[in-house]
Amino acid sequence: MTRRGTFPTVTEERLEQAVVKMAYIVLRHGEVYAPLFDRLEAELDLVRRKRSPTERARRALEALQVPRGTKGDLLKPSPLLPQFVP
Repeated sequence: MTRRGTFPTVTEERLEQAVVKMAYIVLRHGEVYAPLFDRLEAELDLVRRKRSPTERARRALEALQVPRGTKGDLLKPSPLLPQFVP
C-alpha cells in the first residue's frame, strides 16, 4: 500500500498489464480511449528502449519461442521471419 502522495514504481510488467487492459477498453468501449492506449504503448516502448541491444535481441528470440541450443534452426525457413536470398 502506498502512502498518500506517492505512486507505485512504474515497471515494464505494470505497463504491459496496463496496455492489455487498455486494449480491452478500446475494443469494448470505443476509440475515444485510443489516446490512453497510445500513451501506454509509447511509455512501454521507452522502457524497452533503455535495454541494451543484446537484451532486446534475446527477448525478441524468446518471443518467437526459439528453444535454446537450436541456433542451426534459425537458418531454416520460418513463416515468422522474412526470407533473404543470398
